[in-house]
Amino acid sequence: MSATLHGLRLVHGRAEVARAALEAVAFSLAQVWELMGSGNTVYSTGGLASSPVWNGLLANVLNVPVRFSDAADASAIGAALLGHGESTLQAVRQRAQRADVVWPSEGNAAPLRDAM
Repeated sequence: MSATLHGLRLVHGRAEVARAALEAVAFSLAQVWELMGSGNTVYSTGGLASSPVWNGLLANVLNVPVRFSDAADASAIGAALLGHGESTLQAVRQRAQRADVVWPSEGNAAPLRDAM
């Protein structure tokens, strides 16, 4: 496997390289998203879910709202609740509805989708 940072110049610093890495991950997720038949919302959990940059980037690349929670252990809680069956599945859904939402910004989304 190999990769390049297209257009990288000496004027670019760590912030630009970090942003390029996040974009690469978002573009890879977009390919999986399309293969899965997409959907109308993404739920972002874990450490990166606390990053407004990541949530905004993901919303723009996928062109769907991204719901996120500040609960660091949301994935573990969701897995535990799902293990209890359909009755607790409603609790998971209700909890997810209380999450904050980032909406795609067409001004930012179009150039990102063109770059894919």
